[in-house]
Amino acid sequence: MRYIASLRHFLATGRLGPLSAGMTLAQVAQALGAPQAFGALGVEDLLPLRWCYASDGSHLEIDFQPASPHRIDRFRVEPSLWGDFCLFGPDLLMTTDGITAGSTPSVFLKSGALDEGTPIVELSEPLDVTIVGEHISLHFGGAEDYAEALDPAAKDAILASFGRGLDFREIDALLVLVDICSHAGTQRAGRDNGETRASCSMKDYLAMVRTAEGPA
Repeated sequence: MRYIASLRHFLATGRLGPLSAGMTLAQVAQALGAPQAFGALGVEDLLPLRWCYASDGSHLEIDFQPASPHRIDRFRVEPSLWGDFCLFGPDLLMTTDGITAGSTPSVFLKSGALDEGTPIVELSEPLDVTIVGEHISLHFGGAEDYAEALDPAAKDAILASFGRGLDFREIDALLVLVDICSHAGTQRAGRDNGETRASCSMKDYLAMVRTAEGPA
């Protein structure tokens, strides 16, 4: 059975078509069939607990808990946002809903898919940004060269004033989506990008890039 999911709905709810946190391995197999690739999360795992569905340049990775009935621990999406939809294997299609490969963190925050009071925006090394919502985390990268060109004092100034009057327009324009991770229990998916160095609210982040866009 083919499922059609919406990127905006995924951002708002953490549900991707038939997938939601807590589903069992058997339920995922019934919904999406066999993955294109398997992987092991640990050397002692008796079952392959990482399942990968991929096609059309998009990638869906599902990690299951080791204890039976092997519920979803998290799932991570690397979407190809060059067209109107992404394919994750033969049975799951996700519409991109007007969000493109060039959409920056500020575009996602203004998309209306995330609750205005919920997202926290985190800054980590080298100058990566993670939007942490109620159900998902979005990781953005691409500012590595910009970060390498900064002297230590300039980087410290960015960290110290992040969300507090900093002009973040140039860095925001460089950032591109790397992946989207679901939350799973107490685990904060999407935190593999490094230690958080600074954080701010959605409102404060948009204030750092609003100068170029005019008043809200």
